Amino acid sequence: SSGINAEYGGHEIAPSITLSDISIQLNSEITVEAVVYGYPTPNVTWFKGEDRVPIRTGGRYTVQSAMLIIDEAQSSDQGLYIVMASNGVGEDAFANATISIGVNTTLLVGSAGGICGLFLVLSILILLYILFRQKQKKEYVPPLTAPTPSEQEIEKRIRMSRNSASPVGFNPKPGLGEIPKQSVYLRKLKSKKTK
Repeated sequence: SSGINAEYGGHEIAPSITLSDISIQLNSEITVEAVVYGYPTPNVTWFKGEDRVPIRTGGRYTVQSAMLIIDEAQSSDQGLYIVMASNGVGEDAFANATISIGVNTTLLVGSAGGICGLFLVLSILILLYILFRQKQKKEYVPPLTAPTPSEQEIEKRIRMSRNSASPVGFNPKPGLGEIPKQSVYLRKLKSKKTK
């Protein structure tokens, strides 16, 4: 149960108090309710922040013993809230809670802006789906390769490399008479030529 509970059969009981964190949307009403026990009935005091600034009824704030009501929540209302219960029996009891204020991002489907926003979001999702599907359908096309040179082109290149001054680090292709053993392609060409 919430609120102040003073039904203890006349025995004095030290105060105890509990409070829970709250998340609320901007411009909503905040109701923070502490659960307070003790006899005689404890006095409840509300504070804001670690500096323990007392909260009293006035403006957007309403203090009703174990309940704190804040109208039209603003970002400045978020933070630490402390509640103290005291009744002269034992030590005072403290509890704290954090109030978080968020911005309502729900689309209002009943309004023209909400319908347009919903249409825009759906359009973007459909467009992304279409682009994704087109990307998946593209077939792999291997890169174009250079054409294989003819026997005459190879001989021409070899003659040109023998006659020109080679730049530093340039290794010209060997002549047909100087074919390295690993050059299978040129050996095949040489064997065709001699036939």
